[in-house]
Amino acid sequence: MLFADIDAIADKVIEEYDHACLIDKNDPYLEQMTSMVDGDQLPMKYKVFGKPTSVENLAGKLFHELFIAGLPMNEIEVQETDSSVVIYTALDYEGELK
Repeated sequence: MLFADIDAIADKVIEEYDHACLIDKNDPYLEQMTSMVDGDQLPMKYKVFGKPTSVENLAGKLFHELFIAGLPMNEIEVQETDSSVVIYTALDYEGELK
């Protein structure tokens, strides 16, 4: 796999998250927000999560989406702040599948 291939796959997945509102499917404001966005009253992107929107869950979701998009994943590192980093590995992913 060439770097251009990796970039093409990763860019498609990351574009969905770039400047998007991450929201839990159980958030009480989800229905109101989605109706406003889908009705063109609120110009923004959003991504619905099946779990709370923590950086740990974001790392897992990105790993999964990049993996099913065709990238041979070993780990992903998501940095929340200068001193807060989450590393999600293939072992973490395998554990969630069980």
